Amino acid sequence: MSQPSLDNPRGDRRDGPARGAPPRADDVAAWEGPWQGLSVPARRACLALVGPGGEAEAPAIEPAVLAELVAAGFVEPPAPGGKPDRATPAASALGFLGRLRRLHGGSPLDAHAAAPLRDYIELASFMAVANTLRDVLRSGGVRVDGRLEDLLDNYVTDHRWPTWAVAHLKDPLAARVVEELWKEPSPVAVSALRAKFPDVEGEALRAAVASLSSALAAFMGLDRRTLEIVVGLLPAVRQDRDEAAGSRTRPPLVPVEAESLRFVGPDTSLLVDDIRAFLLEDLVEPIRIRQDDEIYQNDVPRFLDALPPLPQPIAEHLGWTDRVRLGAAVDAAIDLELIRPRAARSQPARLEVTAEGKSWIASDVEDQYRRLYKAVSAVNASPSYGGDATDRRFLVADVVAVAAKGRKASPYGYPPLTADDHRALRRSFHRAFSSLEEGVFYAIRSILDHLSFREFSPLHLGLEPNQVVVYSRGRLIPAVPRRREAASREAIGGVLAHLVLLGCFQVGGDAEGRPCLARLPRLDAYFEAESAPEGKKARAAAAGTSSAPETRVVIQPDFSVVIIGLNPAPAAELIPFCERQKGGGQGALTLKLTRDSVVRAVSAGMKPDEILGRLKRAAGHEPPANVLRQVADWAGWVRTARAAPATLIRCPDRETADRVAAALRKDAERLGDTVLALRVAKLTSPLRQKLLAQGILISNKQE
Repeated sequence: MSQPSLDNPRGDRRDGPARGAPPRADDVAAWEGPWQGLSVPARRACLALVGPGGEAEAPAIEPAVLAELVAAGFVEPPAPGGKPDRATPAASALGFLGRLRRLHGGSPLDAHAAAPLRDYIELASFMAVANTLRDVLRSGGVRVDGRLEDLLDNYVTDHRWPTWAVAHLKDPLAARVVEELWKEPSPVAVSALRAKFPDVEGEALRAAVASLSSALAAFMGLDRRTLEIVVGLLPAVRQDRDEAAGSRTRPPLVPVEAESLRFVGPDTSLLVDDIRAFLLEDLVEPIRIRQDDEIYQNDVPRFLDALPPLPQPIAEHLGWTDRVRLGAAVDAAIDLELIRPRAARSQPARLEVTAEGKSWIASDVEDQYRRLYKAVSAVNASPSYGGDATDRRFLVADVVAVAAKGRKASPYGYPPLTADDHRALRRSFHRAFSSLEEGVFYAIRSILDHLSFREFSPLHLGLEPNQVVVYSRGRLIPAVPRRREAASREAIGGVLAHLVLLGCFQVGGDAEGRPCLARLPRLDAYFEAESAPEGKKARAAAAGTSSAPETRVVIQPDFSVVIIGLNPAPAAELIPFCERQKGGGQGALTLKLTRDSVVRAVSAGMKPDEILGRLKRAAGHEPPANVLRQVADWAGWVRTARAAPATLIRCPDRETADRVAAALRKDAERLGDTVLALRVAKLTSPLRQKLLAQGILISNKQE
């Protein structure tokens, strides 16, 4: 039996190199001395003898270097008659060299190009490694179950892991090795480590290092400069120890001076603005959708053009391209039941604005916010499981945090959650964001550093970290500071991006163009939406508190209609018979009355009197006389003609046409001296008999 090692936890002998595995103990024992005796050029040439997958190669080697490798036994002597600068690796050394080649490509000890731990044990027995890790955790007083990836990410990089491994191994020599490795600032060459233990036999020291390696407490690698075999602790373990030993304090919030802001975005909801623009354009002509529910490409430019302009830095920071904005607006409108598909015979289906959508677009801006917030704030009253456990509709972030009391934390899925659990996490995020002064811009990095710090994280619900069970992306996050802080930063960043789109935060850019955020008053409205009054009560409660200026509509003699103000109701009234114009500035919308737009409205069923009535109501005064007169003329100019199928009967002369008319009487209409139109689409047998009685035969041949 060989000593246990990372790629062979049970110590079973295996033939050939294991991809991604470090040198096994028996390999090191056989080849460490010869490798240590090689010059650096010889080591580099030796590594070139094997490919990335461990296969043998035959590169050209300088004669002096080749002689050195042959003497050390790493390569076979050149064959007689063959090329003198070519050699192949010795079969007995191929496994050792293959492992070194993989370590040279990147090992966990390389802080700059470290291979993930999962790759390091790629061909190991995952079950055996996971069981070993759980045994180590139990030796450290930690009882946890979970997937191998979770154990690697959450515990193996903890500064206490080497101590727990020593307690599990119960090997005094392993404890001494770990103590020496802690003393060194970087990995130690195997030869230098042996010099630190003159009283220990080489085989015993190799066994201790191998046992630490199998417990993932010590790792092997190659020195980037000398290519010596080195052993050391994970850089992440050292970093975690330094952080734990230091007196870290909570990073302060650093405000951005208003004078240094390079740009400031709108203080409205980007999503609400886009929904409103989409609905207004859809009122003009509903957008067409294919059978796979995708929008017709020919309709896309018209709706993209309708979206309000967005500063380029904000669009880049949020990844909020025009197509993404349009898709989000359509999805939100469908989700809120503001639009629904309507199919027509032999015509593409269209997304038409519903009665609820017309009510939403006609309401004032703040009421639109309230109705949107209310729709997404509903909490499932019954316990939720699996994919329904997160509060994704409200917080967006794939995160769960619940008090640990009375709950069993499972690494394989979320625990059942109640409505109160969701509300507790919402309140925690609300408290965290409310600590930001309203109207003051802070760098996003400063916000994340400040809010995610240790026990202050909203994921801790105001409790001690070990009193809360936290999941992120379906994975259990242990009460390890760096792991909780990383999960907190990700969750807070996701929630902030969501709140920006909903108008709860305003985006700006500092002097270097880095994004910063300022809290807006709507933050409280969003987090309190679940308990807010609904419908008429909500509108009545807000009627006396609205501070938005009155919206004015100016109808000019050149047929332009300028809507000044944020209330979208006038636009919803006028846009069915107007055309939208570009520009207008922030808080203003310019429409144009044209003959085509008026004709389109009349063809859709709108009466001329209704068009004139809407113009007068929106303006609040008598519009220009020339506008009213011309709009009335355009609307009255429209006529309705009836189309019906008919069969033409062409006669050779007038006398024949007279006989056809006499036979068919009311069923035919005279179109000329020799042409008649049959009022039915098909000449039936009874009609043919009537014609035959007059001596008329019907032929279908084309002349």
